[in-house]
Amino acid sequence: MVNQLIVGVHIAVVAEAMAIGARVGANLPALFEIVSCGVGNSTMFAARAPLMLKGDCTSSRSAVDNFVKDLAVVLEIGKTHRFPLPIAAAAHQQFLAAAAAGLGQLDDAAVVQVYERLADIDVTAAAGLQEFLTQWFHALSLLSRYRSHR
Repeated sequence: MVNQLIVGVHIAVVAEAMAIGARVGANLPALFEIVSCGVGNSTMFAARAPLMLKGDCTSSRSAVDNFVKDLAVVLEIGKTHRFPLPIAAAAHQQFLAAAAAGLGQLDDAAVVQVYERLADIDVTAAAGLQEFLTQWFHALSLLSRYRSHR
């Protein structure tokens, strides 16, 4: 139960982080690399952020519906023991929203699509654009150096 609480909350917050990054125009591949090397990294960040950036939600290692169920169990245990679980409840709502949007059978990384739909953003497109721009500017830099050495 505690494991599912931690994992579910981590996946939901990874989705939130990738979505706000896309919204503010961050370089998402660079953001991923920075967090991966920092104290904000986690097993679920390392496993799910790349799927969110690639838009790969079809290989259901664990489906959205699993976290709807698992976090509901966690919340019921909290209720039985009169123990508040507000962060688990927030994560549960995100997974419920994903399931309500028809994403229940997809990989749990699909929870990012709730933010994409609400904010009219596309994390995968933003990640691809940033990667393209990074490579483009790198190529321009190399071309500039080449021309200056001729």
